[in-house]
Amino acid sequence: MNVDWRRRAAAAVLVTAVALGGLVVIGDGIDPIALAVLAFCGFSVGWLATDVFAVVDSRMRGIADAPAAGPRRGGDMRTTRWSRRLGEIGRAGFDDSWLWRDLVQLVDDRLLRFHDIDRAADPAAAANVLGPRLATFVREPPPTRQFARRDYLDAIVTEIEDL
Repeated sequence: MNVDWRRRAAAAVLVTAVALGGLVVIGDGIDPIALAVLAFCGFSVGWLATDVFAVVDSRMRGIADAPAAGPRRGGDMRTTRWSRRLGEIGRAGFDDSWLWRDLVQLVDDRLLRFHDIDRAADPAAAANVLGPRLATFVREPPPTRQFARRDYLDAIVTEIEDL
């Protein structure tokens, strides 16, 4: 259900009341219950068409749906892949470059989505929002030994979530 349902319902009640008042003034003998049912059906079909059109239009233009309301933590599917691959940290042959690239991409996504800042276009504004640790992190990957420390990764991920 659309988040605008309260506003839509209030508008429907107001329009129906005005229409009923107008019909009473001109002396039309319409049944108020029948008018309410007709108005409910008409508004429902109209809103369904509006919502469907918005979804189809966004898909045709390639625009992603708006993020769902609610907590930000865990809203990104990359975290599922990370949780599996993080178990490999410290093992022989572990390549941490994918993790750094993914985390930097997530930082860029969150900067753009929540702060409307493109890190490549405005690095000074991005550095102000990121803070010293994240700003250093996105500029260059930390040493492999530092990546192997869980407390370091936990602090980085927590700062990314707080963006």
